[in-house]
Amino acid sequence: MQKLTTSTAAATLGVDSKALDNILSREASHLVPRGARGKSRRISVHVLELVAVALVLKRDLGIPIVRGLDLATKLGESVSGEIPFGRYGTLRFNIHPLRSAIQQSIADIVEQTVPPLRGRPPYLLPKTERGTSEL
Repeated sequence: MQKLTTSTAAATLGVDSKALDNILSREASHLVPRGARGKSRRISVHVLELVAVALVLKRDLGIPIVRGLDLATKLGESVSGEIPFGRYGTLRFNIHPLRSAIQQSIADIVEQTVPPLRGRPPYLLPKTERGTSEL
């Protein structure tokens, strides 16, 4: 299964990387394993889809992210893309166009982003000249 870094996932969703990290660590901690210090969190495309549905529900219906993630999980498990909402309502979400848009956005973002180099920069001198000094 394809996994993305937090910055790539945030760019895919069109949100700030810190905002996505806050959502993942506070509201969706059960969906994503904890990240190690200094390492970017790895997010599966399935979790990215759930977060995208939760963000759409928040934007369009004003549903809190926590409740939106619960509804997104139920919508993902539903074959028809419908779940009962309250006593008389039904929430229907057409998830297939969203999946297509996410896949296209991932393809575009992965082509554009290069992960930053970590650690000590490489030596600029060739190996033969390293450590020699002219005293």
